[in-house]
Amino acid sequence: TLADLGFAAPTEIASHYTFSVVVVGGPPPSFTVTATPSAAMAAKGEQTLTVTDTGVKTPANTPGYWGK
Repeated sequence: TLADLGFAAPTEIASHYTFSVVVVGGPPPSFTVTATPSAAMAAKGEQTLTVTDTGVKTPANTPGYWGK
């Protein structure tokens, strides 16, 4: 879990997103972390963000919090 990894969402977004992680044992091991916006944030145009162990981020170059 994210808690097992010592992850804590920044306070300014913790109530606005749900975070999850999927780990694949490999070889080599890999992971994908997903940040899913709350309904209120999605209504404002925020999108679900995924980041992989290789640094691939989707969606890329978007407006909103993740585009900062």
